[in-house]
Amino acid sequence: MYNGHNIKNNLENSMREITQTIYTINELSDDAKAVAHQNWLDINAEFNDLGFATDDIIELGNCIGINIDKVLYTGFCSQGDGLCFTGDYEYKPTWNANLEGYAPMAEQLFELGQALEKVYKEHGAFSVDVSHIGGNYYHENSVDIDYVDDLAEQLGYDVLREVSVILRQFMQYSYRLLEAEQEYQSSLEYFMESSLDNEYEYYQNGRQYF
Repeated sequence: MYNGHNIKNNLENSMREITQTIYTINELSDDAKAVAHQNWLDINAEFNDLGFATDDIIELGNCIGINIDKVLYTGFCSQGDGLCFTGDYEYKPTWNANLEGYAPMAEQLFELGQALEKVYKEHGAFSVDVSHIGGNYYHENSVDIDYVDDLAEQLGYDVLREVSVILRQFMQYSYRLLEAEQEYQSSLEYFMESSLDNEYEYYQNGRQYF
């Protein structure tokens, strides 16, 4: 005979209560931290925020007379990866003071600024335009660099080639900055800071508690 009361009592008697301890990232073992970090990388691999780094590149370029409209890049594991920009360049007399104020430790940028100043002092004022021609490639060789005005007859293409080398060196320098930022945002240090800031919690094995 059906007895709903007895079934209910049996179900209640069969229930178990399981208690688990939840940890912050700093309370996990090194092995569990590694598991948590790898899980986080798997989820966030495509979502690193490099906006600050690209803004910094634009400002660094502006310091030495490179006016960047757009930073273009791909990275960071394929042979064709790299960075370029669209914009223009014109000698800026205040470049050294600008760089001293914004990035006084950027030794290579001072060298690039000095190289551009040398071209200006030897050949006079000029400006060049930088446009992207590389399709899906965004490395330093995927751009066309040409005089803005009709200066080819006056200055010749040797000057243009000299300036182009310097601007491409700036692109290579910028890519290394971007790559360093990407590596930092993928690091255990950054992950732990993010975990603490966002108050993430974890099981003992490193799996995140939601």
